[in-house]
Amino acid sequence: MDKELILEIPSNHTEAAIVPFSFFINETTLNWNELYFGVETGFLTLQHVVEKAEMEASTQQDVPESVLEASFLLKDEEDEIEKALQNLIKQGVIVKQCLEDAEFLQKCKRKFLYIIMLWLYQQNCESISVSNATLYRLIWNFKGGFSDATYEFEHAVSTMDVDAAFLEVWAAYLKEEKELKRI
Repeated sequence: MDKELILEIPSNHTEAAIVPFSFFINETTLNWNELYFGVETGFLTLQHVVEKAEMEASTQQDVPESVLEASFLLKDEEDEIEKALQNLIKQGVIVKQCLEDAEFLQKCKRKFLYIIMLWLYQQNCESISVSNATLYRLIWNFKGGFSDATYEFEHAVSTMDVDAAFLEVWAAYLKEEKELKRI
């Protein structure tokens, strides 16, 4: 795999790809560095920082001071949340250099692409239509984080209409990614 592609950070250009934090953590684990990746790419919001901090403060015992401070913020205090995020970096809860690590980025890309595609699949099945163009742009944005299943799904997105057969291909992609247990 081309290291330049892996190191290329995706960015979210569509509101459709912002997954609720509760959905994300119900489907997979999310450490602080992965959350930072999500915020930096726009696939998670600053409000997710507060939600993660609240979750940790209520479920763990030895929580770093910076996490406790973030847990008390209101979700609409974006300037304060940004300061809290910088404090999490300063205290070493988040390692900013993780965004320069190819292995970390590849893992994050696969995880985020899977969760976003799962979220959109479930929304699509509830008749909130997602266009092929939106899906294709999202997949392309994650280049360098692909599995064989992703390449097959990308081909289906570019050649099939959104119908029952397409949804079957989409479901097969999700199943294969989950079975790889890399998520």
